[in-house]
Amino acid sequence: MTGDYRLCALILWPMIGALIGYQIGHKNKIARDYFADVVVITEFILLMGMFRIVFAGVTPEFRFSGMCGLNFHLRLDGFREVYCMIAAFIWVMTTLISREYFEHYHNRNRYYAFVLPTLGATLGLFMSADLFTTFLFYQIITITTFVGIAHDEKDTAVQAATTYLASEMTGGCFVLMGLIQLYHLFGTLEIDVVRECVLNMEDRGPAYVAGFLLFLGFSAKAGIFPFHFWMPRAHSGAPAPISTLLSSIITKTGLYGVILICSSIFMDNQIWGKFVLVLGTFTMLLGATRALFDIHMKRILAFSSLSQMGFILIGIGASCSLGAENLLAVRGAILHMVNHSFLKLVLYLCAAIIYMKMHTLDLNDIRGYGHGKPLLHFAYLMGALGISGVPLWNGYISKTLLHEAIVECMHLGGSPLAYEIVEVLFLLAGGMTFAYMTKLYVCLFLEKHPTDQEKHDSRNGHYMGKLATVALFLAALVPPVLGMRPYETLDKIADYGQTIMTHLTMYHAVHYFDPHVMKGAFVSIGF
Repeated sequence: MTGDYRLCALILWPMIGALIGYQIGHKNKIARDYFADVVVITEFILLMGMFRIVFAGVTPEFRFSGMCGLNFHLRLDGFREVYCMIAAFIWVMTTLISREYFEHYHNRNRYYAFVLPTLGATLGLFMSADLFTTFLFYQIITITTFVGIAHDEKDTAVQAATTYLASEMTGGCFVLMGLIQLYHLFGTLEIDVVRECVLNMEDRGPAYVAGFLLFLGFSAKAGIFPFHFWMPRAHSGAPAPISTLLSSIITKTGLYGVILICSSIFMDNQIWGKFVLVLGTFTMLLGATRALFDIHMKRILAFSSLSQMGFILIGIGASCSLGAENLLAVRGAILHMVNHSFLKLVLYLCAAIIYMKMHTLDLNDIRGYGHGKPLLHFAYLMGALGISGVPLWNGYISKTLLHEAIVECMHLGGSPLAYEIVEVLFLLAGGMTFAYMTKLYVCLFLEKHPTDQEKHDSRNGHYMGKLATVALFLAALVPPVLGMRPYETLDKIADYGQTIMTHLTMYHAVHYFDPHVMKGAFVSIGF
């Protein structure tokens, strides 16, 4: 074992903390809850310290050669550091709200015993620099998340968890077959080495077969069509904090794998790029359409996540098609991943706040619940405006870059008519996003419940505790802060994170608030 042992400590601390917390929970449940807060907060602080090291130009790495006959390799740089910090931040927010959310639940000890190791495994997956390491943490996340989804132990929760497990295990089998093929071809699963080997191949067919299998496997974790079926079931059956982690972070572990495969095996393959772009377009429209017609808040948000996965896939597909001209597509895909994580954090926390008092998220039952609740109102607006791509919120920035990438494909990628159709569907899906988020807003904050409005209003003064208030307020600040100062925030994140897909340099800033650039956003909203 060689390298920086602090990377291992970042993975092991939440796992060890889970064991300690489990023992504490047998004696004092309140102490266990506080200890869980300490674990996730210290994890975030440690990552902040590592960020200073990485930002100074040092790249911490850790290797354990010969593990299971392969290599265990961690690295913390660029995109990996960005997403580890995002994951730790989201875990802090969900852990803060979990105490109040699970106040009347059984088996809270088990909840913390599995949700904390999930944090460690998630950080391990994002730090992985070897596909064997990626696969190892992929499987750990599958098991720990399965327990979280089934936490209620109701029939719906168990069925949802079983569906999730079946999808993820199927995906894991695809990943394993792809890894066997890659190792047979190159004798290594090191991501950087695989990238070089593929570039030097005369006949890339066998590598493409392996890449396709890996793409299928990681798509299952990301919830991309045709593996999307677990998302609405898991989200509606799981407790809201687990749904928050699933949508904000766990799906991004799958997208991380997709990015690794597309950037190392398929980056200069236009046929593959068009396939991914078409798949992304279909996924985007499917999710938006299902969200538009559903009447359960968490299912609407789940289908919304499916749709946003499609937006990100469009960026990844465009980056493969454009080759050396793919900078805008890469930055759009990465930033939309980042923005979606923060936006779904806000929106699922809003759902958690509502569920804690209502014990349902059916729109017919929660109609008018938001009246007289200014913080809930503010937080929902921040998430809804951001995910709808409204200017001055973060989602607008990444969607603008994705739109510009589609326009570039029209001029550089061939088949301009096909890309024009993709552009129209992209704008249409953006309009549908605005429509279903408006549907939720009208239901919660404008309409009144025909029979129970007085009961809703009676909760106005005490509908969430102090820690939930802090978590919701901090999460709600992120979308407007990122969206109003994109050059100082999101552009810096893109500069830092884009190296996982490209080493091109952004010489000219995108003028996000130029009327000509903003035109696409207003056309989409007005669709």
